[in-house]
Amino acid sequence: MPSGGSRSIGVRLIDYAPRERLGWHRHDSASVTLVLRGEIHERSASGVSRGGACAVFLKPAGIEHANRVGDGGARTLTFQLAGEWSEAFGTRGGYAVLRDATLFRAFMEAFERDLDAAALLDRCETALGATRVAGWVDEARRRLDEPGVCDRVACAELARDMGVHPASLARGFRRRFGVSAVGYRRRRRALDAAERVFSTSESLAGVAHRAGYSDQSHMCREFRRELGGSPSFFRSLARERVEFVLSDGACV
Repeated sequence: MPSGGSRSIGVRLIDYAPRERLGWHRHDSASVTLVLRGEIHERSASGVSRGGACAVFLKPAGIEHANRVGDGGARTLTFQLAGEWSEAFGTRGGYAVLRDATLFRAFMEAFERDLDAAALLDRCETALGATRVAGWVDEARRRLDEPGVCDRVACAELARDMGVHPASLARGFRRRFGVSAVGYRRRRRALDAAERVFSTSESLAGVAHRAGYSDQSHMCREFRRELGGSPSFFRSLARERVEFVLSDGACV
């Protein structure tokens, strides 16, 4: 696990098979896990939580939990923490499953800019105030997560399919995921691009084209806004630190 001063970090890109189950286990270090695609169900002492694309699992060291993967499998990006980061999570962070990427964006900003861990945890405490809303919001999110749908379906069309007004769709997404439906589409596209940056050697210009951006500059602006770091910074992590894992009992 590479380190910098009192801060250490390891990066794992993990693919999980459909309906894979991981029994009760715990980790020696704290972690931040971003769900890139698919769905993870996690059981802990506090109950069962479900995290789809854009969800963030925050776990201090030693939290016992078990996992079940959704029908379509899943891919996650996990940052394993030690030193200053792990200690901070243990004293202030607590266990949480957040349904939007606000925490992950704050984490990447703090890490890239070498900020104090408190900058991340302040954001975490705000994000934990998210509330649950009607089930159609999850259905609309699953629709946008389908391959090729995100950039093809207009939000007005999606609202009509869900039987709600476009303004209700926007409010529902903000309450559930911290962004409007339009913002969620932007975030979903940034996640698709991040997955390609991490898992392929394709040029950033090529990644931008495949993800549906007008050009590389457009991708760079959206990438930083949604994920807290530049594509080139993510690519440097992939080259220097990332561990690719095809899950065979690997743990979330």
